[in-house]
Amino acid sequence: MKVNIYLETDKQCQARVQRRYGYVIEAVYAGRTETREGFGNSSSTYHQCNLQALIEALSRFWSYVKI
Repeated sequence: MKVNIYLETDKQCQARVQRRYGYVIEAVYAGRTETREGFGNSSSTYHQCNLQALIEALSRFWSYVKI
């Protein structure tokens, strides 16, 4: 199985501000490609926002890949 996770935030400044983020999960297994996406809002720093997006992406990944 191969998995790619892509993260994106709308602001890259380091200050604690309101941000929007998104993620895309791409999993390739048994010759099929599955993709999932998610979006959210956070009032946090740039790195906290990226960690929040990654946590949500990984949670979603494990919820649909029960092989």
